[in-house]
Amino acid sequence: MSELTYENDNGDTVYTSQYLKNRGSCCKTQCLHCPYGLTLRMQGLQFQEVTESRLKEAQLILDSGKEKEEFSASASMLAGAFGKPKKIKPISLENKKYYKFIILKGQVCGLLRSDVIQPKEVFLLEHFKNQDLSLEMVSSFL
Repeated sequence: MSELTYENDNGDTVYTSQYLKNRGSCCKTQCLHCPYGLTLRMQGLQFQEVTESRLKEAQLILDSGKEKEEFSASASMLAGAFGKPKKIKPISLENKKYYKFIILKGQVCGLLRSDVIQPKEVFLLEHFKNQDLSLEMVSSFL
């Protein structure tokens, strides 16, 4: 992502983590996309269940987290040796219980997929992918 700013739904200009990294140090104002971890430490993460009315929103996040498939000789050889990546089933009324929205400062930043026992995968919206929101980090807030 090379964008330095974007406009949110309210029309406000929001600085991306790349912009904030380019500044060189944390400004200590708990920016939404703080690449230094301050906002995450101070605000934490919240989680919301995926409801029937928000299935489409969750599916959009899931779809945006998928890597674009491109053909290459090396990708073909890796797939032959290790198998193709698992395809994720679409979110439905039956399996929505395995998904939760990840919330940072009141903003949906991604989706967490779990099985019956533990978190399995994180799907982040594009502007949140550069903020150390790994599966381990997100799971630590559960």
